[in-house]
Amino acid sequence: MKKLYTEMQYREYSKLCERMVNIDDILEGAKIHFEINEFLLNNNIIELAQEQMDSRMEQEDTDEMNGVKKEGKVIEFRKSNK
Repeated sequence: MKKLYTEMQYREYSKLCERMVNIDDILEGAKIHFEINEFLLNNNIIELAQEQMDSRMEQEDTDEMNGVKKEGKVIEFRKSNK
C-alpha cells in the first residue's frame, strides 16, 4: 500500500509520540495528546495514514530490539561456545 504521509510528517509525529511515551505527568500527557491531535488535523492526516505511521514506529522498535539498525544493516551478535 502506498504511504499516505511524508517523511517530514512522520518525523514530527514520531517525536510527539516519543514525548508522550516518556511522560509521567498526566496533565503534560494530555497536553501532548492534544498537540498530536492538532498536528494530525493541521496536516490533514487521515486515520489510515496515522495507522501506517504507528505501524512503522512499531516495526522500527521491533527491528531495533532484534538488532537491526535503522539503515537496514543487521548487527551480528557473537554466539558463545560455552
